[in-house]
Amino acid sequence: MSRPQRSWRAELANHVVCLTWSPDGRWLAAVPVEGPILVFEGETGRVAAELLGHGFGNTAASWGRSPGGLATAGQDGMVRLWRGESGELLVETPGGATWMEHLDWRPDGSVLAAAGGRHVLLLGPQGEILRRLGPHPSTVSALAWEPNGESLASAGYGEMLRWRVGEDEPMARYPWTGSVLTIAWSPDRRFIATGDQDCTVHFWITKTGQSLMMSGYPTKVRQLAWDANGRWLATGGAPAVTVWDCRKSPEGTTPQSLEGHEAAVTALSYEPAGPMLASGGADGAVLFWLPGKKTRAIGELQGKVSVSQLAWAPDGSRIAIGTERGVVHVGPPEAR
Repeated sequence: MSRPQRSWRAELANHVVCLTWSPDGRWLAAVPVEGPILVFEGETGRVAAELLGHGFGNTAASWGRSPGGLATAGQDGMVRLWRGESGELLVETPGGATWMEHLDWRPDGSVLAAAGGRHVLLLGPQGEILRRLGPHPSTVSALAWEPNGESLASAGYGEMLRWRVGEDEPMARYPWTGSVLTIAWSPDRRFIATGDQDCTVHFWITKTGQSLMMSGYPTKVRQLAWDANGRWLATGGAPAVTVWDCRKSPEGTTPQSLEGHEAAVTALSYEPAGPMLASGGADGAVLFWLPGKKTRAIGELQGKVSVSQLAWAPDGSRIAIGTERGVVHVGPPEAR
């Protein structure tokens, strides 16, 4: 019999901009927009470490597989690597821009991608600078590693680029007159999806470079989440969650519309190895869904403050919820 999962609650200084779990699920780093970054014991909520914030504001964190794998960045232009569970600062590297805005570890933990301005910095696990990619046509607004770690996608306005580690020139260019806000690779690597400033979602077919554009969203699309098999893509951009079936091609198909939030969707996350989707909204609710099986929510957690972040523990046993007022709640999914 599995042990019941404990729920806990904590408060940060202000708006939660990032939640990231250690790969073993023991620790959760919670990042407020300003002030110290806290590392919690995932099961109990005990504060294990309090990390120095980044000057005028914190922007990103990513927890990789190396011993010093917790990376943080912010508006002081620095990238820091920490031994997260102890709070030991291992190295601090200037990012080469006024602020560093995006971080993503390669799946094997061997390379950290850090974006600031029009460049992407590639760092090794000891914080050593490996390469500086760019300049991009504009400020880099999103980046994401291919699930097998073979390449990195980065984008801003006008173009998305795809890079191989060890090469200075992009292996592929995806031009488009628009601004990308977020990137999400399908787990099977068939698609690179982007959420866009002009209220659209793009699917880029990796084998051919062809793009498919899905329009009709009432607002800009900042939230994307793939299920573990790469069949379903959940998207924000409205009070309803829009879910595309990508078993073949989403072109010409009608997506599912999951209605339950009373205000805009603000966060989306699929459980790591299962079919359950969590959505957070500006209405303060977190809803749980089974896209493709049911169009009504199978569970919910009600709150009063807009949800800013959702992050499942690696084993799917718990979900971390962050709000715009700095509350962090961790517990089992409320599904029934």
